Amino acid sequence: MKQWKIQILMVIFVAIIFGGYGYAKVKDTNEQYQHFMQQANKALNNKDYNNTEYYLKNALQKTNQDDDAKLKLKQVQQYREAKIKQDNLDYHGALQAYQDVKTTNAYARLTKRAQKKIKFINKILKKEKIYQKSYDEALYLTGLGHYNESNQALVTILFDPTANQPYLKKYLNNGYELQFTNNEALKQIVKAQQKLNQEFKQQPKQQAPPLNQEENQSQQPKVPQIETKAQKNKDILDKTPSPESGNNTPTSNNEKTTNEDKPS
Repeated sequence: MKQWKIQILMVIFVAIIFGGYGYAKVKDTNEQYQHFMQQANKALNNKDYNNTEYYLKNALQKTNQDDDAKLKLKQVQQYREAKIKQDNLDYHGALQAYQDVKTTNAYARLTKRAQKKIKFINKILKKEKIYQKSYDEALYLTGLGHYNESNQALVTILFDPTANQPYLKKYLNNGYELQFTNNEALKQIVKAQQKLNQEFKQQPKQQAPPLNQEENQSQQPKVPQIETKAQKNKDILDKTPSPESGNNTPTSNNEKTTNEDKPS
């Protein structure tokens, strides 16, 4: 009977030992879980997404049945993926990834950050559309030989302060390259024009051939001659016959004489 009591006491003791151990282990596991979740929150506040993911994974090792931790881990991984795409200038891919972060909505802070990123990327995509249109127009004008007009079309890109940002730098570089091409073409046109002007100045001037005497007289203006009174009298005297000329001139009837009237 005594031995039986001892055995019961031993069973109770072992149960207490293992029960306490189990309770202590569960308590320790829960404390570790809470610790990892707290560390994940701190890392998230510091925007340390790598460590946020690390602590969430450790928390899930302590309790794999926590759906909240699983959802938070998924959202953090989505955000990291979106950030990598943004850093690689894949804005369309990043935009979709940030949309997924917003949809998951496990961390409210992370959702707000994703919304800001979406707004920012939409501005970038809008700028890209404007820059691409301006560049295509400038490139078309260059092909037509309208170099000044092409440079004017590039103003939208070259004089926009935001174009110097890394995410728009490629459009700025392309704009500068096309502007350089246009300016070089304009320089060549100016040089060619200067060369033509110089050759024209060096050519001998062609003189008109001399006119002969007849052509010279024909080209002189004719001056109307005014007949003076002396010239008129001279013309009358020249037309009157002199007595010595022997010409028979008409006489009046009173002056006529015949042989019959002459004395014999």
